[in-house]
Amino acid sequence: MKKLGLLTICLLLINSMVFAQARPAKQGKAGIKPLNYGSCDSTAPLVNIIGAGFEDFMPVFGDNFVQVNLKAGHSYSAEVWDPRGQYASGGLFLYLITAGCAGLDNFTDVAGMDPDLTNGFSDRISWVQASDSLEFIHISSFDTVASHNYNMRVVDTTLNNSRWSTVVGFSTHYGFLNTTEWDIGGTLTLTESGGTQHVVTFTIPAGGEVFEVVAGDGSGSPGLNLPPNLAGSASFVFVGAAGAIKADGYFQAVQNGVFVIVPTAWGPKNNQ
Repeated sequence: MKKLGLLTICLLLINSMVFAQARPAKQGKAGIKPLNYGSCDSTAPLVNIIGAGFEDFMPVFGDNFVQVNLKAGHSYSAEVWDPRGQYASGGLFLYLITAGCAGLDNFTDVAGMDPDLTNGFSDRISWVQASDSLEFIHISSFDTVASHNYNMRVVDTTLNNSRWSTVVGFSTHYGFLNTTEWDIGGTLTLTESGGTQHVVTFTIPAGGEVFEVVAGDGSGSPGLNLPPNLAGSASFVFVGAAGAIKADGYFQAVQNGVFVIVPTAWGPKNNQ
């Protein structure tokens, strides 16, 4: 029995040593093992633009890069933040880099837009994409003291509406509510079922709302007076945080002496 007991103890000790050697070394404050994020090239990981966040590691005064497949005419928001606390000696900055890492693309820093990400190790940028392209987002830490585990997400903020109509006397009424304390500029695009597009651009004041009417009887908003008997879909893009603009709409007409109102829904491609 003694020999069996000693043998069992020895086997347990050996197995414990093997498991300890096989356990991967921790990196970062919470054991996040970074991928090859340090190069602005094809080795950088690809981010799925569905609004779902992920966690990664940033070394002291480090630089990470991720790839994003962007589509023409869509609007996007990219944001990063460390939920565990503030930075020690410097901030965090995001940059949109053109394909081939040739230079900066067009973007706006909206870290201070609701929900406000300032005063922490965080940043947010937003832009409207000009063309289909694989580009890079550069996450750059200016903290010279501490490393960070941070969260990141990239969101397609384009709002979509499945239907507008000027058929049989109908007009379409859209409302765009700005939920933030910043003025937000946006672009409304109506696409006819045959592909013809009608584009209007306007600014929604902070905390305010803008109404746009699509009509075939001359009562439409500027740029939205269309011929009767047309129908199609609509999209709205803007520079701002995900969820900054809420939109709704309805059709209205008088049919056989009855005033008819039919709602039509707006929504993002993915749950934000």
